[in-house]
Amino acid sequence: MRAIAVLGVATALAVALPTAAQAGTSPITVPGYEFSLIGEHNLAGTTRYAGTTVGGITGVDYDESSGGFRLLSGDRADARFYTGTFSLSGACPKPALTGVGKLRKADGTRFAGVDPQALRYDAATGHVLWADAGDRTRKVDPSVREAAGNGAFVGQFATPDVQKVAVDGVGAQSGKSLSGLTLTSDGQVLTALRGPLAQDGDATRLTLHDRASGDPLVQFAYLPDAVAGNGVSEILAVADSRFLVLEQAGVNSAKLYEIDFALGATNVADLPSLAGQTYQPVAKRLVLDLTRLGLSTVDDLEAVTWGPTLSDGARTLVFVSDNKLKYYKRTQLIAVKVRLS
Repeated sequence: MRAIAVLGVATALAVALPTAAQAGTSPITVPGYEFSLIGEHNLAGTTRYAGTTVGGITGVDYDESSGGFRLLSGDRADARFYTGTFSLSGACPKPALTGVGKLRKADGTRFAGVDPQALRYDAATGHVLWADAGDRTRKVDPSVREAAGNGAFVGQFATPDVQKVAVDGVGAQSGKSLSGLTLTSDGQVLTALRGPLAQDGDATRLTLHDRASGDPLVQFAYLPDAVAGNGVSEILAVADSRFLVLEQAGVNSAKLYEIDFALGATNVADLPSLAGQTYQPVAKRLVLDLTRLGLSTVDDLEAVTWGPTLSDGARTLVFVSDNKLKYYKRTQLIAVKVRLS
C-alpha cells in the first residue's frame, strides 16, 4: 500500500522555495519586464486535505490585501477550491492550506460532471468567479459562474452564442473550451478559450464580459503558436489594456506572452465564424519562455497568478501545474520575481 501524505492546516504547503540566488539563475530581460526564478515547490500527488486529494489544479488566485490564495481543482466529480495563506519570509513563499470550498448549484447540491478550468477572487464582493469548460458530448455549454466564499452558487454569466455546443460543427471543442479568466483593471471580466471554436479555423477567442450582468460585450481573436497540442492555459491582467497569456503544449513548453489591446484589434463578436474572414487579431509578444528559468523540468502549467509583493517592491508570479489527479505525479508550484518597467 502506498503512503498517503496527510496535510495539517498549518503545514499544507509550508515548504520554503529556494531564493533566486540559490537557484542560480540570471534575470531574463525584455522590454517592460525582468524575470528571475525564486524557486519551485513540489506537492506530492498523494497529498490529502480535508478528505480530498489535493491535485488537478487548473486555477490559482492570490489576494494581496488579505494574503490569501485559492487553488481550483479540476476534479469533475467534486468541483472545489482550496483556500490558504501565501506569505513571504526571506523571499521564500510559504503557502499553507486552511480550507476547502465545495462548488454548488443554485439548489445547493454539489456540481458534478463539470470541468473547472480557471478561478479568480473578486475582492470587491468576496466572491469567486470560475470557468467551466462544459462538455460537448453531453451538450453542456461552457460558462463562467460566480460563487460565494464557501462555494455556494451566486450566479452565472451568459455564454456567447458562438461558443454554444448544441449544433454539431459549431461552438467550443472538447479540450479547447474555456481555459482562462481574469478581472480587468476597470472591474470587467476577460475570458479565454484554450483553442479555436469548431467553426473558427486557427484563432481562439477572448471575450470581455460585463461584471455586473455577466453579458458578453466584445470579442477578440488570438492566435496561439502553431505547435501540436498547444493552447491558452490562462490569462492574467497586468494593467489597463495589457494582459499576460500563458500558452503550453505539455511538459517543457510553457511560454508567457503579453497582449495589449491598445495596439488595436477587431471586435469579432458579430462574426459567427472566423474561418476565411479578414480581421486584426490581438498582437502578442513573447516575454518569458519558462524553460529558460533554470528548472530541470517545467510541468503542464495550467494556472498563474500575481503573488506577494517582495520587500524591494518587485512583484511575483506563481505558476501551478495540473497533475490530472494522478497519484504518481507532482503538482509543481513555480515562483518568479518580476520587475515591471
